[in-house]
Amino acid sequence: MRLPPEGRTARASPDRYRTVSGSSNRFSMTALPQRCSASGCRPRRRSANWSNASTVCPRPPGLPDASASDRPVGAAETAASRKAGPRPGVPLKTRDRILEASLQLFNEGGLAVVSTNRIATEVAMSPGNLYYHFKNKERIVDSLVRRFELRAEPIAASLPTVRSVDDLWLSLHLMIEVIHAFRFVFRDADFLIREYPGARVRVRKFTGSALEATRLMCANLAACNVLEAAPEARDAIAFQIVFTAACGFMFSKLLPSGDIAAAADPGRAAYQILTLLTPYLDADSRHYILYLRSKYRT
Repeated sequence: MRLPPEGRTARASPDRYRTVSGSSNRFSMTALPQRCSASGCRPRRRSANWSNASTVCPRPPGLPDASASDRPVGAAETAASRKAGPRPGVPLKTRDRILEASLQLFNEGGLAVVSTNRIATEVAMSPGNLYYHFKNKERIVDSLVRRFELRAEPIAASLPTVRSVDDLWLSLHLMIEVIHAFRFVFRDADFLIREYPGARVRVRKFTGSALEATRLMCANLAACNVLEAAPEARDAIAFQIVFTAACGFMFSKLLPSGDIAAAADPGRAAYQILTLLTPYLDADSRHYILYLRSKYRT
């Protein structure tokens, strides 16, 4: 998907923008241009002409670099290799090929219906060869959930440091990208927590920590006078943010429109979260969020 015209500036390098596949014509997950507050809790006052925004918001503390977030992470990798990532031009290891293929199949077909034989066929190997690398399907699921954690936990951990609407939007955007990339985790949560005890513990732990981090983020934004809501309302907002990000895809599939492409679009969740937040933001932040929200409906 193409970057909005106002984002194509000399300062915008390819690594600063990312696009999530599967977007419909209505919602867009293309990263948007930002204006940032250099200091203080309140965002800098911006001009009314939002379309002229051209500067790019730096990542909040603790967020991973977008260009490195898609690298494969195998269960057998050491801490050093995880940090370095694969070198350009070096073929994926067999374990990583299996994990990449499994992730795609789980996302597209569903965790319950994809068998190890189907995965072996996808990577053009015998079932026996696949079992050499992963003893069973549960080991594959556990490895993918660990990969999800490695990408999502740094973003969730950064949420309590959010002090402006710029960082708020960017953190939510990145989290929705990761959840969409591993959407089988929450879409097939009922099957996952019933069949895979190890993955169940990890997913429940992450969900609880993400909810607590979002609550702290809302409290911090309220202390900075960016979010105007009482404590009880802030807790409800935090719950709805996590719920929409994690479960919005599954709910969208139940809508009577039957538009599978639109239901699979992570931009739908981003739009709904920004809409949820809009009434509770201070006037300056509200105008900026309305501008950002409109970019998800292009």
